[in-house]
Amino acid sequence: MNQEALIGAALLFLISIAVRIVPAFTRIRLSEQRSEEIKTILPIAVLINLMLYCVVSEASHHQSAALIGFGVLAVLVLLRRVNLLLMVALASAAYLFVR
Repeated sequence: MNQEALIGAALLFLISIAVRIVPAFTRIRLSEQRSEEIKTILPIAVLINLMLYCVVSEASHHQSAALIGFGVLAVLVLLRRVNLLLMVALASAAYLFVR
């Protein structure tokens, strides 16, 4: 692994801890609706950052493979008939096959 990948992985790990673990030990008084919104939006925001990081880092090295891999993932997400783990596995396989 190169240094950029290690820094990216460390940042994503720290953000994931901040989003998932820290809130479990802290209590902030919020309305029920606001609490549900935060539980939904915050993890999605982290996943969007992860996705953008992956797209930028992979597209800079292997543009066609990244386009096809993320395209497969986008199609599977829109179809909503495949579970998340299988979606990622199929998109990764498409990326590796083209690469």
